[in-house]
Amino acid sequence: MYAQGKMTHPLRYQQMISELPAQFNPKQAAVLALFFPDENNSTQLLLIKRADDGQTHAGQIAFPGGRCDLCDTDHLDTALREAREEVGIYPGLIREITPLTPLYIPPSNHLVHPFMGIYPSSDFIKDTREVAALIHWSADNFIFSPKYTEHEVVLDSGKKLSFPAFDVDGETVWGATAMILSEIRALVAGVVS
Repeated sequence: MYAQGKMTHPLRYQQMISELPAQFNPKQAAVLALFFPDENNSTQLLLIKRADDGQTHAGQIAFPGGRCDLCDTDHLDTALREAREEVGIYPGLIREITPLTPLYIPPSNHLVHPFMGIYPSSDFIKDTREVAALIHWSADNFIFSPKYTEHEVVLDSGKKLSFPAFDVDGETVWGATAMILSEIRALVAGVVS
């Protein structure tokens, strides 16, 4: 949780750890972070830019994923189904799937269950209704030399909060995605250092 907390505003982090998600009956969701080789056999991390469809997270950078459906057997099944729908993966090809720390998002009342895995191919097919672009982020850059920036949010009260964010080839990655990335980076960097 601490690694996730490094990529959010201190007030939001305090809210996230002090509120008990169960009391709010949060909507369940799951996402999938995939590492894969590019044509030069360099490891990449897959992110998506959500379609500008008027939904809550329209246009934001995210991982493939979404809300749990009744047909899903568990959170991993949700992450795999959503990734198959959004970027055309074959779930059976993913190796070394690792669950990460669930993340409660107070503004949207979601409890997100992230997973990380290794995929053998860069052959992704985006669902254009949900995904505007596929973003391949070099794992070397992500792990060893990420670029940081900030993202400002204006609350309903008019108060402005500045959130730490990653700059991924000119795209700002903030919020839950940045928090999950921070945990992945802490795990992976700990392995390679």
